[in-house]
Amino acid sequence: LNVTPAYHVNNVIFNSNNTITISNGQTLYVDGSISGTGTISVAGILYVAGNIGTGITVNGNGTIYIEGAFTPASYSTTSGTVNYSGLSDQTVSVYSYNNLTVSGSGVKTIANNITISGNLNVSGTATLASDIYQISRAAAGGSFTLGAGTALTLGRTTNATAVIFPTNFSTVTLDATSRVAYQSAADQTIATYNYGILEIGGGATKALANHTTLNGGLILTNGILNLGNYNLI
Repeated sequence: LNVTPAYHVNNVIFNSNNTITISNGQTLYVDGSISGTGTISVAGILYVAGNIGTGITVNGNGTIYIEGAFTPASYSTTSGTVNYSGLSDQTVSVYSYNNLTVSGSGVKTIANNITISGNLNVSGTATLASDIYQISRAAAGGSFTLGAGTALTLGRTTNATAVIFPTNFSTVTLDATSRVAYQSAADQTIATYNYGILEIGGGATKALANHTTLNGGLILTNGILNLGNYNLI
């Protein structure tokens, strides 16, 4: 199936190992889910209101908006984007992402350690939850952006894994109304950035690594904030 400029379908069910190609400049809207066994090659834009199932192979350098579960058999790209864009909670599955975006609303929780090669973005009113896992960029470069009204939570309040701030991003932009919560049930070091709202949770000690600017405020939920020889500005 070759998709002409913009095409709407309810569901896509592969009955044999066929291929859907979405070329650059083309958009496929799937109002339901994609299931069965087959391949989707995305150079354009794919919107999926439901799920992409485990029998589907996904490749290409286009943009995928997924509102349900993204669990294809494989996902390969060199410059594409996956956007978890649902209006409720989603699990961010573990693949080799280029650009990763979470948007819409609800909590988007990573399923395991994730390494991306491009940019990381949080928009809408979404919360990106690391749980007990680490978010990293494969090599130094790219950008990490927390938009207005979004949040990043680092760690789980009932687990002593000391999750750190996402690493290897050359540019980090934290909107003044965004929130970063250090909330492991273990000591954590607060990375030195210009934060919007900084939240301390998890019941352990969170220590500054250097002078740190807060543009939105400080929330002390549970734990100790150790300033050391540094200041909150």
